[in-house]
Amino acid sequence: MVLKKIHLGKEEFERWLGLLVNVNESAKNLESISQYFFSSFSKSPEVFYEFVKVFRTQLGLCEDQKLEKKMANRYLLVLSQLCERFGFFNEKSLLDDLCFKITDDERYKDVDEMMKVYKNNSKSLVNKVLRVFRVFLKEEGYECEVKGRYKNLYSINKKLRKKMKKSAIKLNDIFAFRIVLESNSVDECFEVLNLFHDRFYPVVDYFKDYVTIPKINGYQSLHTGLIEVVEKLDIPIEVQIRTRAMDDFAEKGFAAHWLYAKGKKSKMVTEKEKKLVEHFSDLSQGDEELKDVYVFTPKGDLFKLENGSTIVDFAYHLHSDLGHKARSAIVNGGKQDIYYRLMSGDCVEIKKSEKDCVKREWLDHVHSKHTRKKIYEKIGRQ
Repeated sequence: MVLKKIHLGKEEFERWLGLLVNVNESAKNLESISQYFFSSFSKSPEVFYEFVKVFRTQLGLCEDQKLEKKMANRYLLVLSQLCERFGFFNEKSLLDDLCFKITDDERYKDVDEMMKVYKNNSKSLVNKVLRVFRVFLKEEGYECEVKGRYKNLYSINKKLRKKMKKSAIKLNDIFAFRIVLESNSVDECFEVLNLFHDRFYPVVDYFKDYVTIPKINGYQSLHTGLIEVVEKLDIPIEVQIRTRAMDDFAEKGFAAHWLYAKGKKSKMVTEKEKKLVEHFSDLSQGDEELKDVYVFTPKGDLFKLENGSTIVDFAYHLHSDLGHKARSAIVNGGKQDIYYRLMSGDCVEIKKSEKDCVKREWLDHVHSKHTRKKIYEKIGRQ
């Protein structure tokens, strides 16, 4: 299953990118941008997937170091979490490391050096563990696929900082292995977990049951940590145990199952996934009716306005006196009259007159009750 191909226009991409990189980096602004992207793409996550792909391409082509660093920083602060929320794990993994290197090259090199002993031997160590697991599970009679990987540097760095560790040897999941059971039996997942705990040495307090209680994005799997699986591996490894259906969801993401549901190919969607799709569908339908627009000033201040707002509405939103004196605006570098209807991602600079410009006809071109009230108050005194 692949996401359907869509064409993302240059103007759309630049509008979203502008909103992402040009606003001030306050917690409130970043939260607002995250809400905007999520509500905008929850109905069509394949559009977000295409945006992320184009974003990665443009990041690689960017020759302006300042812009490149800002793009990378905003990806880590906003888009990375949204990639996980929508289930675009492959793109997230690639961009996480790339943006980590761009934003903090010195720290990237430190973590890379710290992990060198494992990184250089990672292929050999992964293959040894894979052989042990495959032989063991075959002897126990399970039909499954066994995968293994070395986690990316950004993921390792986040864990080091979160757990305040100075050495990666203290982490439990630099190496991650996945057992994918072809039977699609949840009971077999727990059976294999118990077998692993009997055969190897489980890490205390590491077990996580995302099968019984999935993550918010629908992800399901059993996680455990094991030690002393093979010689010369002096750190614990993470083992994920899941069914084929769970693995398909984890690999292809929520958006893939969304498209299955929209295409009425619901046999591939579990009951829990169906409920998740319905939940996000309800959210996006509500957003479609009540969607706000997010605009920012040349100074990077971000503002949320009601959908349908014009330059006049924005001027009054900023200050009553600015509203009274507004005569035009510069929007995305071009001049617009005050009746221009704002769109998310617009960069807006209000141009004002020395004298009041309020006219009764403005009432035919405004959206918010607040604006109407201010205009009525002004023209009533004229």
